[in-house]
Amino acid sequence: MPANQGQWADEATEFCEFELAQGDISDDFWRDWLVRTVRGTLEQQRRRLALLDRSLALLKSPECRLSLFYRKHLLGQCERERHLRLHRYPELGLQPATPWQSLRVLVDFADTTNGLMQIASPLVHDGAVYFLGRKPVGKEKSMRLQLFRVGLKDGQLDLLNQASLPEQADGMIARHESFGKPCLANKCYTIAVSGVGIASFPLDGTSVRWITEIEGFSCNQVESLACVGDTLYACLGDRGCLLAYDLVHRQAEVIASSRRKQKQSPFDDGPPLHIPYMIADPTRTRLVYFAAVYGGQPGLWAYDWKTRSFQQLAEVCVDSHGNFWGSSTFRDRFIVGTNRGAILFDLRTDSMQCVLKTIFCFPEYRNPTYTANPNKLLDYLVWVSVPLLVQDGWLWHAQPWGRISLDGRREEDLVPLRKETADDIFCPDQCLEPVGDGDQILVGDRRGLWLLTLPEKTTKEKP
Repeated sequence: MPANQGQWADEATEFCEFELAQGDISDDFWRDWLVRTVRGTLEQQRRRLALLDRSLALLKSPECRLSLFYRKHLLGQCERERHLRLHRYPELGLQPATPWQSLRVLVDFADTTNGLMQIASPLVHDGAVYFLGRKPVGKEKSMRLQLFRVGLKDGQLDLLNQASLPEQADGMIARHESFGKPCLANKCYTIAVSGVGIASFPLDGTSVRWITEIEGFSCNQVESLACVGDTLYACLGDRGCLLAYDLVHRQAEVIASSRRKQKQSPFDDGPPLHIPYMIADPTRTRLVYFAAVYGGQPGLWAYDWKTRSFQQLAEVCVDSHGNFWGSSTFRDRFIVGTNRGAILFDLRTDSMQCVLKTIFCFPEYRNPTYTANPNKLLDYLVWVSVPLLVQDGWLWHAQPWGRISLDGRREEDLVPLRKETADDIFCPDQCLEPVGDGDQILVGDRRGLWLLTLPEKTTKEKP
């Protein structure tokens, strides 16, 4: 073992260069090298950065001999370390890009002392952003949810409503994944809370309504929901059913259920039904959702609430318990990201396009309107995480914070929107979506919200 850390780092770097020359990477050794070479001279960091770039190229290539599992983890760590070093050593001359014309801070809770710990589930509606804040209260640190509204134009921040979690659920909301994707209808912000049920926050500050088993709701494990007028649609995970809930009369109607013996829907009397994502499409009077049904009929489906009919829009492999994220709709389009990749779907034409493949890869889709992405930059083994945004020829991604051109010519690291540390890398994991006429992007992490305005020449995207 070398006498000092600097000597070890130099010798380890030489060994890594030798391995790369042979087209190989030792997983455990590389992890150790990444952690122990964060510090050093500028020349050492320049050499290590070049090594990171070469390692990323190898990890993304078909020639890499590591298993998919180890490759995924090494990709993530290498991307993170590269991003960190670029910001720690600006003298390297590789400055991150700033493709926006201006930046405005809407919310900044990073230095707050009022106990607000986290921003969650932002939703854009009528020129404002609605979001939840989590606030511990009392000596036992039970959790209080607060609903905020911030205007996109004036930046005014208002506290609209708040409520404590039901007593049996305290302590179950420490993870962001405990929140579902919200919807706003009937002047209420409605969201699913894991293990509790559904919370409906009236915007006028009146009492928050909890829709749980106590009220007659058949299950607290809500996988996804959508609102249309007085009707709330929800998928109940442990029951394997899709139901419509009348918010006025407080009555539920089962639309589809894998437990129902009468065959009234394509999913009745079959394998367990999971719906990780759904959206309302009022223009076409339908509910659009992804169904994960092993041994059944998985894929993208539509339910017409007027004719009460089902239609399979595309047969897509969806993992029932894998990672799944879906965006809000913008100009009748939405994007979904899974551990298999990302798909952009157009509600006007029911057509879909694969914009990203991960190391797990998408299978071929049996859909006449499906088109694969010819971009090899997005077709090989890339490592990016959601949220995702397709905007004016670019795929924006939260981690690492950056974007990839859809024509396959460029990758860009982006300037972080707040100060980073070695243990706190900027990652807008709460929000990344277009607003207004598409000339602005709302970006949010767990402590802040930012509004980016793009140059005029980059906003001429056809609706």
